[in-house]
Amino acid sequence: MARNVLPEDFASQQNLATKVNNQHVADATNSVLSPFLTQNNINLSKIVL
Repeated sequence: MARNVLPEDFASQQNLATKVNNQHVADATNSVLSPFLTQNNINLSKIVL
């Protein structure tokens, strides 16, 4: 089973969030995050600068 290793320092967390947002934007309507983000009223582009 794969393990998710989340970064502990802020710079690494911000870098990961930016990568997730970039992939979400690149996937457009095919993004697997779209239903979750819509359901929870989350806009990644506003969170990640």
